[in-house]
Amino acid sequence: MAEPGAALAGALDLAQSVCLSSPVAVRATLAAIDAQLEELDDAGWRATAGALATITDSDDLLEGIAAFFERRDPRWSGR
Repeated sequence: MAEPGAALAGALDLAQSVCLSSPVAVRATLAAIDAQLEELDDAGWRATAGALATITDSDDLLEGIAAFFERRDPRWSGR
């Protein structure tokens, strides 16, 4: 983390360090980071799909739609 106003200098120092590192190490590190991000992305999509399934199967979904079209506040059941 850089001090306020020192982000550019810190980024250039980091870039210099990466450029001086072994290409094998840089590629392996980037591959590891990409794999972690992909796993997190997949986990996020699985969690989102689960949440959508819960919402879609709920009585509250139908109540929300009805309340919208009837221009009234919804009366949530929690089911």
